[in-house]
Amino acid sequence: MRTQLKLSLFVLLAVTLISVSAKAQPGAARRYKVLDSLKITDPDERKVLELYDDVITDYLIAWKDLAADPKKFNATYRNELDAKYKARSKEIQPSVDRLKNKFQGNYAEAMKFAQYMTYESQRLMIIYSKYQQQYLKAYGGH
Repeated sequence: MRTQLKLSLFVLLAVTLISVSAKAQPGAARRYKVLDSLKITDPDERKVLELYDDVITDYLIAWKDLAADPKKFNATYRNELDAKYKARSKEIQPSVDRLKNKFQGNYAEAMKFAQYMTYESQRLMIIYSKYQQQYLKAYGGH
């Protein structure tokens, strides 16, 4: 009974510490969770994927701001946002291409890389659907 109580307290403490650290940096915790779940351990790959995640995260934050403020629905603001994203993506594209070439002969690593990119694409699709809903509300759609 006493051992079970100690174990319960230890588990409770561990969960509390993990949740507090995750709340401090939700983006980082989520990113590392995905990288760890895919068992991505190559330092170069992790670095490139973290850079890519930073670009996507900044883009998503800007789109959330856009969706929250109907005054920003103008084409100029959206074009500026897209141009900024494309420029940042272009900066890291050589590193992404280098990783793709590195994994051509390694099917397992290529699949991990593809799964991570799919995860990031899904994040983008979620914000686009939210933006579309806000756009329709702002301009008399359903």
